[in-house]
Amino acid sequence: MDYRTQSLEEIARRIKRDRLILNLQSFKWNSNNPISKINVPAIYMFEGRDTVKEFSSKNGLGYPCKRHLEINIEIVTKNDANAKSVKEMY
Repeated sequence: MDYRTQSLEEIARRIKRDRLILNLQSFKWNSNNPISKINVPAIYMFEGRDTVKEFSSKNGLGYPCKRHLEINIEIVTKNDANAKSVKEMY
């Protein structure tokens, strides 16, 4: 396993460990397979939900509602020595 793959796995472990501090209930990869060199660029996805109070515009009454949060973090590393920019990877 090379240094880049180890780095991506360590980032995933830290995010998973600290997800409760971020008020997120779950964490998952973009795929079910473990990260490897061929998975780069890597995408980490967070999911969470919280409860807020909404107010009706007609009568001003408040009611609870749940918001669903989804955050995607994409880590791009150059895996082609001949590529000149990130855009060429896509």
